[in-house]
Amino acid sequence: MNSVTTEKNKLNNVESADYLAPNSPHIGCHISLIYFQHCYCFKVGVATAFNAPIGGLLFAFEEVASFWQQSLGWQVFFACMCATLALNISKSALKAFTGSGQFGWFDQEVAFEVQAGMSFSSHVLAVVPAMIIGVLAGLLAIAFTLLNLKVSRMRDILTSHLKWGRMWEPCILAVLYTTVCMLLPLFFPCTPTECQEIGGVLYCETGLQGGSGISSNRTGLTNNAAPSLPLYTCRVVDTVVSTGNSTTWYPRGDSIMPDLPGNGTHTVYYNQMATLLFSTGEDGIKQLFARGTHKRFSYTTLFVMGICYFLGAALCSGSAISSGLFVPMLMIGAILGRIVGLATVDIAQGLGQTWSVETFGPWTWIDPGAFALVGAGAFMSGVTRLTLALAVIMIEISSDVHMLLPVLVAIMTAKWVADSLSHSLYHGLLEVKCVPFLLSEPTSKYSLDLVPVSYVMRSPVVTLKEHMKVREVTNALRGVSHNGFPVVRDSPSGQVFVGLLTRSHIMSVLQRIVVAGSTDVEVAWVELNRKMMDPVMAQRSVHEQQMVVLSRELQSSLMGSSILMGGGGLGGGRGRGSLGGEDEIEDRVVDLTPYMNTSAFVVSDSFSLERAYLLFRTMGLRHLTVVDEHNHVKGIVTRKDLLGYRLDEALTRAMGAHAAAGTNGRANRRQRGAV
Repeated sequence: MNSVTTEKNKLNNVESADYLAPNSPHIGCHISLIYFQHCYCFKVGVATAFNAPIGGLLFAFEEVASFWQQSLGWQVFFACMCATLALNISKSALKAFTGSGQFGWFDQEVAFEVQAGMSFSSHVLAVVPAMIIGVLAGLLAIAFTLLNLKVSRMRDILTSHLKWGRMWEPCILAVLYTTVCMLLPLFFPCTPTECQEIGGVLYCETGLQGGSGISSNRTGLTNNAAPSLPLYTCRVVDTVVSTGNSTTWYPRGDSIMPDLPGNGTHTVYYNQMATLLFSTGEDGIKQLFARGTHKRFSYTTLFVMGICYFLGAALCSGSAISSGLFVPMLMIGAILGRIVGLATVDIAQGLGQTWSVETFGPWTWIDPGAFALVGAGAFMSGVTRLTLALAVIMIEISSDVHMLLPVLVAIMTAKWVADSLSHSLYHGLLEVKCVPFLLSEPTSKYSLDLVPVSYVMRSPVVTLKEHMKVREVTNALRGVSHNGFPVVRDSPSGQVFVGLLTRSHIMSVLQRIVVAGSTDVEVAWVELNRKMMDPVMAQRSVHEQQMVVLSRELQSSLMGSSILMGGGGLGGGRGRGSLGGEDEIEDRVVDLTPYMNTSAFVVSDSFSLERAYLLFRTMGLRHLTVVDEHNHVKGIVTRKDLLGYRLDEALTRAMGAHAAAGTNGRANRRQRGAV
């Protein structure tokens, strides 16, 4: 506690210049804190959503973090572990409060756990349908990505001019989707089930008996393995047949029977479409993942449900609705996988193969529920392009390690297919929002290793000197909207590069000068980087900083404020910041050397463009200064200069310059030969 108190006191001492010392340990600590803050929000959400701490860690490693180190890894893992522990404790506390469980008993740690006794060994032939699922999932993911991006662009166009557009869109989507969910099951008939009472518990199954090639004395589906089947408009009636200690109800026909009062008999009819639509996304996924339910859903039901959920997810994504894409992606992929699994069952039965649900054998792996798990991972991989993290997440949420090989095959196949035609959905949405995101490697038709970085740099560059008048600094800020300014020093060979200053740091210094009425001020590192340390405080002061530095009107108004008045009142006398000294302050020289970054990265104008790209992204840079052989500033590279289209333009100019140089060289040789 003493060390924490001491640290807080140092943070509050904004007049201390120790934080600017090159050997100060605090800068490195704060930078590590920023890396951790940028990663932990995403991976903790994944870890808690699926109760998958390892998957959350790998998700941060594979998708979120562009910079990674060992210390960041264990910090992320610890946060995932704490989030998962807090989630399970909260669930157990809720069950203890309602009387359905005991506090501290984690009885539902797996999100979509395979029911007991239904996790079977895989087969080498399972790779074939897994590859088919991967190809189909990759193509479907491409369509989903393109449709989602089209909808996002149309949404920006339509709602940007409407004041209430963002509010009315969710209402319209909710009414539309609710109407479809209510009316669509009316077009699907009720399906009878074969139910059996054992020990006072009712077990139901469909399609597992009657010479279909899959024998079963009773279903392996327990009453907790999957959510109950909603009746919708169906009935629960029929005759009873008792044998020994068990009672079995059989349907009396294919039509819905009316209730027969007083006979106490039951036959369960369920609506296949209502079973999937009248439940949450999690319950629908559990229905699709359920093992031993080969014929529970028909081809027609799965196709219609897939189209409905596909369009609904694409339309709702990006709207002002508190929702995500993880569960919809799992649902769509599970439907695709179950369709392929159902086709695999029909093909195996057509070849004369028979197997039992209770007895494990070489054909037990042919289960639509198992392939639904494979399809869910494949479709999510095609959309997000995750591989390692997604494979671990799928195993963690199902607790079925036996299906690891088919899941891996489907995930990699879907990723390869999707990568060949488009980029991931998340990166596409960044482009729609005009966020300059850099991939791990530069994208270009040809190698950029021989292209100089000078073909993408921006020049001329607005530079600052180590010692400048306040008026010159403010004029430089007013003239451009750049966020980084190289600092130069006069020398016999010209102005040489010595460091880099950011706009926010300059404005913090100028704000302190205006308030203090003197250029003899010291601004601590914490105050310069208040946006990192205290985002709320920075949000409050950003407008003030902009106006204090760039607006003469605000400076005039500050003259009469209590900040600049020595008497503390609006009508008092002038203080040291009054405008008797405005011209005097603007003509004073400010020393920028304590605030510039002397460790800023710099490359020569002949530096390889590909290596500059890797350096820029790996180190998480915002500005990269380009100098010549005499250390004179020639240009500057920002994130936007390294986007794909800019690299293509640079490559085109480089190839054009090379071709022109070759033509001129041949012409000169011909002239010399003629002479």
